[in-house]
Amino acid sequence: ENKNQILKIKLLASVFIVVVCFALVCSVGRESVLSFLSSHSPSIQKAEALVKNYPYFLHGLGVAVFLIALNSILIMSITKIKRYLWIAIAALILIIDQWSIEKKFFKVVEHPKKYYAQDEVVNFLARDTKNLYRVFPLYYEHTQDAYLALHGIQSIGGYVSNPGERYQKFIGAGESVMFTPSNLVRYKTLLDILNVKYIISAWIPEDITGYPANIQKEIENLKLSFLSQWGVSWEALHNGLTLVYRSNRGYGIYRNNSALPRAWIVQDYKVLPRDEILPELMRPDFKPDSIVLLEQKPNEPQTLNPNPQTPNTVNIIKYTPNKIVCEAELSAPGILVFSDNWHPDWKVYVDGKKDKLYVADLVARAVVLPTGKHKVEFVYESLYFKTGAIISIIAFLVLLLSCIIYYRSKLKHKKI
Repeated sequence: ENKNQILKIKLLASVFIVVVCFALVCSVGRESVLSFLSSHSPSIQKAEALVKNYPYFLHGLGVAVFLIALNSILIMSITKIKRYLWIAIAALILIIDQWSIEKKFFKVVEHPKKYYAQDEVVNFLARDTKNLYRVFPLYYEHTQDAYLALHGIQSIGGYVSNPGERYQKFIGAGESVMFTPSNLVRYKTLLDILNVKYIISAWIPEDITGYPANIQKEIENLKLSFLSQWGVSWEALHNGLTLVYRSNRGYGIYRNNSALPRAWIVQDYKVLPRDEILPELMRPDFKPDSIVLLEQKPNEPQTLNPNPQTPNTVNIIKYTPNKIVCEAELSAPGILVFSDNWHPDWKVYVDGKKDKLYVADLVARAVVLPTGKHKVEFVYESLYFKTGAIISIIAFLVLLLSCIIYYRSKLKHKKI
């Protein structure tokens, strides 16, 4: 027993000495350590973040040394104090250690009914119930969350853990999972394709000469910040938009007068490689209401007529997360473009028959339609979901059957 005690002391002492030596090297040789790590950093931004956060790292090492020493004493005394008291002390140390970190992530807010209550922006947008549309929360406190979706407002912003690759490329976010809409700010045509009817932004008066000097400076700083962040001036982005609402909190809601509907018909198309589609969409002379960019040549039932004699119409009669139903009437063969994200699990049925669903304008959906009236159904059919459902049902039935067999066997043993 003494040998085990001595071995335990040596092991704990070794761990403690190693951690202390490491902490001393990182603290005393701070400049050398930072220089070495910065030279091996993959980017300047990460190197700067490393230098900025290094004091917190040293603080964490100090806490680690203290906790190792405290826990070593506690482990050595396990045979000398009662077990329940030892567990209570260990639990208290653990709680204090965890709370020192976790408390930074706890935020005290008002009751959900008040915290998530409709604000002025939502109250205004909720009045527009005529057609489906989306909003672009450019300058808004809820740009990166699901607040608008909670109140039934369809937004192109927000945050999801696994956004679509095509959509992120379309908006200009690249490989980031965050909503970084650099392309949408620079190229208004992309907003039109996404069915963006309203843009939530800051309200800035056209003439600021009548305001106090400090207010004028704040406005100019806001414009400079906007230019620095997006590479385009505030005036250039809002050019052509109509201010339809101004909130008391400084927000302005602007209407995009050129926004396309959720679904429309085009009579012309162009087939391009995937990498060439976005640059084509960004061209100032590109007209998404007249032509659609595809990645595959469609199987046309008839030759498309670029100048139909009567206008084509599309009405959305059902819109749910997993099924969308449209009624379309065409005076000549055309392509129905639907401004929802394309995904391989979405299927299309025309008049009850499965048809080919194409990728339109990099992110949207398209289907070729012949002349006449048609019922078009977009249905989400996931093979993985169906497979998972079947496996779950089989597993449940096996479990149920096993329980029945076990219960019957116990009854037989009781009778015997």
